[in-house]
Amino acid sequence: MTYRPHKHIPDKERVIAGYVSALNNPATTSEGRAHARKQLLMKGHVKDAFFSTSIDTRIRRVLGLRAKRRH
Repeated sequence: MTYRPHKHIPDKERVIAGYVSALNNPATTSEGRAHARKQLLMKGHVKDAFFSTSIDTRIRRVLGLRAKRRH
């Protein structure tokens, strides 16, 4: 009897969710965000690629400000 490893097939929705979370994560580099956005566009998730991040977050990133404090 030979051993055959199971082929892991990632869940497509979880992969998309990971790319969306990369767009919203303040620790993600601009290159990482660009890669995530490109992957979302290639998979046809235009709304997630451009509108998942709030305008407030986008403004803070452009100005180089840190994320809001949470209490």
